[in-house]
Amino acid sequence: MKTLPKLYFVLFICMTIFSQNSFANTISNDDIYSYFDLSGTKTALNGIPEQMAAMGQQMQLTAKNPDESRRVMEVLASSWQVDNMEEIVFDHIQTNLTNKEMQSLLVWLKSDLSRRIKQAEEKSSEPNFNQEFMQYMAKIQTNPPSADRIQAVRGFIESTQMVEHTIDMVIGIAKGITKNVPVTGTEALTDEQVDNQMQQMEAMMKPQLEQQLILVSYFLYEDLTNDDINRYADFYKKPLGQKELTVISGAVVKALGNWSAAAFNTLNNELSE
Repeated sequence: MKTLPKLYFVLFICMTIFSQNSFANTISNDDIYSYFDLSGTKTALNGIPEQMAAMGQQMQLTAKNPDESRRVMEVLASSWQVDNMEEIVFDHIQTNLTNKEMQSLLVWLKSDLSRRIKQAEEKSSEPNFNQEFMQYMAKIQTNPPSADRIQAVRGFIESTQMVEHTIDMVIGIAKGITKNVPVTGTEALTDEQVDNQMQQMEAMMKPQLEQQLILVSYFLYEDLTNDDINRYADFYKKPLGQKELTVISGAVVKALGNWSAAAFNTLNNELSE
């Protein structure tokens, strides 16, 4: 009979250890919010409606029914609830990164190099960005980047998979728009046709996007040394850097899928009334 209390004691110890380990592997909310701010994730999510509006304006130019197309865009824009999207990304990060990995990422993001990179990238959201970028482009016509600079920037773009992740986001937005246009009844496309359109769009967009990202990177990181850029690229060649890219890309794609489904349901409900 004395064995039973001992068994309970052993089970209690096991549960205590398990609970402690589980708690240790759980990322705190504050750490994820810090990651949002330091990594620029929050800014990126807030900027998607603006990208969406620009793409919608282009699609309206070729729409068979501009009024219906405009209504579709209104629903798509209103369906992008930033708080909901942040929650999806938040949950995805908490599920797919360990606390240890998050702590390492926060240390990296708080480093002097990472801060200077993010500070340089903030130029892209300034009101006079386009004007300054065009002025810079005129300048490099007579003073082009050195071979070492070209290699450093290309290495940075490749290691961060910048082209691929940007395409994933643009395709996600475009697919959401295209899939919702058929509910107007005049431009219905099958899933296969939508996928074919997206493949064609990706093939056309990739070389142009790569060139544009290289040129923009020359401008944004103008004040950083080649060594700075190479060291930043090296981080994203490591397992932790690669995992961060995979997790964040997956989180954004998941958020885009949720947004597309919500918009589609709203439009279908309108048509059924």
